[in-house]
Amino acid sequence: MIQDLSNGGIKMVDVYSAVKAQQLFWIERIKHADKQGWFQILQYYLKKNGGLFVFNCNYSLKMLNFDIPQFYKNILQCWDSLNVRNREDNTKFQIIWNNKQLKVTRDIIFFRKLFLKRIVFFNDILTEGCTLRRLDEMKRLFDLNANDYFRLQGVYSALLKTKFSKISYTDSFKNAAISNVILPVELVQLNKIKSKHFYDLLVAEKYERPVSTFRLQNRYHVSDKELVLARSSILLNTIDVKYREFQFKVLNDILNLNYKLYKMKVITSPLCSFCNAEIETIEHLFWNCPFTQLFWNQLGKELTMFDFSLLTEKM
Repeated sequence: MIQDLSNGGIKMVDVYSAVKAQQLFWIERIKHADKQGWFQILQYYLKKNGGLFVFNCNYSLKMLNFDIPQFYKNILQCWDSLNVRNREDNTKFQIIWNNKQLKVTRDIIFFRKLFLKRIVFFNDILTEGCTLRRLDEMKRLFDLNANDYFRLQGVYSALLKTKFSKISYTDSFKNAAISNVILPVELVQLNKIKSKHFYDLLVAEKYERPVSTFRLQNRYHVSDKELVLARSSILLNTIDVKYREFQFKVLNDILNLNYKLYKMKVITSPLCSFCNAEIETIEHLFWNCPFTQLFWNQLGKELTMFDFSLLTEKM
């Protein structure tokens, strides 16, 4: 019901998503608040895990296990749920640190010294064959010593226990990931981000294709585009609320005709209320019933008596 008309909903407000959207909007404020006092407090709490870098990680709030005000916990929790995209190529699944899939004992991994040396992604420590880079190569690239490399071996051992892929990133993208919050692709191109945009993302994640869509397409062999067009036209065809409600019920196959009422045991027969010969479905009531066909034929004759040319010209 929270989806657009074109997707089979009536665009009702999802209060839970609206509250989360207001919390997520703070992410946009955080991105531009580096000189404000409250931002320094947030940085203090996140410092041991990389500062704003935490927002880009595949973290678990429970596993981070740091003492932080409840307000910011809620933001981190909402941000994590927004960024759940079960795709291996997603950036957050490519980051080594604060990754809930990589654990040494029961703790997630964050080695600040290695982080400050700009070791961030799987690609930074892996060869083309997805094996750990040699010590001499890591020393040349990141100025690591033997102790640092020993820590990376522990990271690599944890990595082998997971399903992972390796993607290369540019230096500019790495800089952005380290120092700022990476927004979802859907928001990056916007000139001004509002809470409404976060709300739209949350609602889109909840979208499930209505069962009525499959039923209508199987019966009438209409395409997705045609069905979306028909549903979108509900508001254009009439301004009367009752007519809009009726059209919505027909297009979503939720009109309580006799065959449905019979299944619900509200009535004793599923047969048509007019002809009493066949089961009363949408197809029968509006097309196949003899009484309906008589009505459409008579209406067609009546309409031929009117000249619609003037109306067509004005349209």
